[in-house]
Amino acid sequence: MEEEKEREKNSSSLVFAVNGQRFELSSVISSTTVLEFLRTHTPFKSVKLGCGEEIL
Repeated sequence: MEEEKEREKNSSSLVFAVNGQRFELSSVISSTTVLEFLRTHTPFKSVKLGCGEEIL
């Protein structure tokens, strides 16, 4: 029980809701963009990049 809590504490995952659908990515590479995530882990393949510039 204690081991399971420790594992949950150290794990990283992202959960997205897109158009009412839930998507979870359990092992996340820090350089993955939201655009890459949407194209590779959801049925939304025609997602377009906006301006492509970082907002500070």
